Amino acid sequence: AIGAIGEALAGLRVDADAMRANLERMQGFVFAEAVTVALSDSLGRPAAQALVERICRRAFDERRGLRDALADDAQAAARLDPQALERLFDPASQTGSASAMIDAVLARWESPAPHSG
Repeated sequence: AIGAIGEALAGLRVDADAMRANLERMQGFVFAEAVTVALSDSLGRPAAQALVERICRRAFDERRGLRDALADDAQAAARLDPQALERLFDPASQTGSASAMIDAVLARWESPAPHSG
């Protein structure tokens, strides 16, 4: 299994332009959970989920991006200013604590295993 993973990773190439194009093709719907979390602070989780679901459905039906639909919704716009929307729809801001977790795993992997005795 490790050999197969190594083989797969050896051929892996990051294509930032293709990744950006895929995100754009999703019209912002990939950020719906981040928007829900942001709105949960002021609305509570169930109400935020219901609001984002309604806005997503409307945006999808109207063939619009989620960000534009959020900006046009009075309830969402009252809680998410343009700067907040900018942050929520920035892929770089959506990595959470991934870097810290990766660093911790690599540090454990690189450190010598403790000897039992």
